[in-house]
Amino acid sequence: MERYAVVTGEPSVGPLQGATILVVEDQAIIALDLENLFYDNSVGQVLWARGLEQARKVLATNSKIDLALLDLHLGTGSGFDLVDELKARGIAIVLASGFAASQVMHEKGRDLPLVEKPYHPGNLLKVVSEIMAKGRGA
Repeated sequence: MERYAVVTGEPSVGPLQGATILVVEDQAIIALDLENLFYDNSVGQVLWARGLEQARKVLATNSKIDLALLDLHLGTGSGFDLVDELKARGIAIVLASGFAASQVMHEKGRDLPLVEKPYHPGNLLKVVSEIMAKGRGA
């Protein structure tokens, strides 16, 4: 599981241009902050799901999702519960947790990047941009 240190400066936001990002986050204020951050950095659409059931409904009705940002500690379950489904659909995944990486290790997340909460905007954008660039062949 990759961990990213806090970075300074602005990341390259080119890979985010027009992207559709699914945010699975049970705390509304955090989801709204993420939505603003992503829209301010050229993301085309941000879809928000408060939990697993809502995330699955979003996935069922949206064929074009480029990346999912998954909170690992949802009120009813874990973001890990969506990993296999997202991978099967070819959706890039970034995990998020308020706990240290050593506390959230899980077999399904070993090959996925993890960003720690509270989010540092520059760090989060860097990680998401890198993952999107890989997925788009940049």
